Amino acid sequence: MRTRSLLLLAFVTGCGGGATSTGGPDAGVTLPDESAPAPATDAAAPNGPATDMAGNATAADMAKPSPDLAPAQPLPQTEFLNGAQNLGTPVIDASPDESGNLWVVAPDALYIRRAGSSSFRKYTNADGLHIYSYITAVAGGAQDEGWVGLEGVDAPDPNVLPLDQQQEGHAEHVHLMPDGSITSLHYADLHTDVSSNYWENPSARRLLYVHSGAAAGHLFMGMNHGIDHVFDDAWGDHIHVEVYLPDGSGTYGEWYGLAVQPDGMLWTCGKEACGLQRWSADPRAWVNAGYKYAFTAFQGGHDLMVPAGYREDFVGTAIGADGTVYMLSRPFGLAAWLPGNYDYQHIHGVTVPGLGTPVDIVADPDGTLWIADTGQVLRFDPATGKATPFSVPSGDIRRLYMDTRSTPRTLYVATGDGLAIYRGK
Repeated sequence: MRTRSLLLLAFVTGCGGGATSTGGPDAGVTLPDESAPAPATDAAAPNGPATDMAGNATAADMAKPSPDLAPAQPLPQTEFLNGAQNLGTPVIDASPDESGNLWVVAPDALYIRRAGSSSFRKYTNADGLHIYSYITAVAGGAQDEGWVGLEGVDAPDPNVLPLDQQQEGHAEHVHLMPDGSITSLHYADLHTDVSSNYWENPSARRLLYVHSGAAAGHLFMGMNHGIDHVFDDAWGDHIHVEVYLPDGSGTYGEWYGLAVQPDGMLWTCGKEACGLQRWSADPRAWVNAGYKYAFTAFQGGHDLMVPAGYREDFVGTAIGADGTVYMLSRPFGLAAWLPGNYDYQHIHGVTVPGLGTPVDIVADPDGTLWIADTGQVLRFDPATGKATPFSVPSGDIRRLYMDTRSTPRTLYVATGDGLAIYRGK
């Protein structure tokens, strides 16, 4: 049964035979300001608002590169890793584990460089992996462990596939053994709690292993359909924010944007909307904890009723040093919001000089942001609105990762030709 709030700000619905999509007052969402203006959609602009939000740049302007930006200078990385270190390409994703081993993935293999080593070792299905289609993500975990995200079977309805095809994809938990071999637990049975007949998350989009704070030791998996929470190789059902079209149907998916607060609450941004999921250490109880906030970032009223064809297509999410959440959209650019005594109308667009087609975003502990488009990495200072462009040996940038546990902190830039690593100020 679907329940609509009077303000049309959010909704509750059943999902996949019991997976819960939470959002709205009826699902425990807190509206920051009851005096917020009534929601409004912009039917004339199905891909986003045609006018600005609270006097900021329009969506079109936010995604438009600035012709006045200085030419990009080479990123002063300490390393650029490629085939010379036995690393396959294109590099899709990279991050270190808590032993200092570096985990890197190309579409067809996992590569691990042990701490203190100068080269990588390659791992494929022959070594115990479960790659059926291709690899989509990686996350270095605790000591000598990591997770590999996998693409599953691309089907309009994965729930009707044969069991062996339903079990393809998802993700796997990999342990690096002392002799250099690996063992791997494939999350083949990643279906909903309520029924094993529902296989709605066959493909991983982003993996986020948490190294500190309330959620330390927990893994969040942004998938093609929803978000899963894993701890001790156990998971509950999935969650997602859902938007509603004029015909009453709901839509959601493609969760590339994940960022966790120190208190364990998780920011999630996907194909159409964003939300902040409350924390619970139990992956099954977590599903029912509910979203504190659920909203569209670039629609004038920020509500979850959208025009047909509306998409925000988030590629990344980051939390700034002051608690501001930054949401990076492929068509619209950057949006920012500092929750607290603010209402949804304080979600605003941020102009990033020189930003082309966005790819990913990470926050630096010093308050700046690193934002990648397909050809460069921009170091953006929200306080001044200025950006410094950096080039990397390959312009085909895939993903960013910021390791704040190292000294100095380390930025990893996955590219089509290899992996750039920067450890400067």
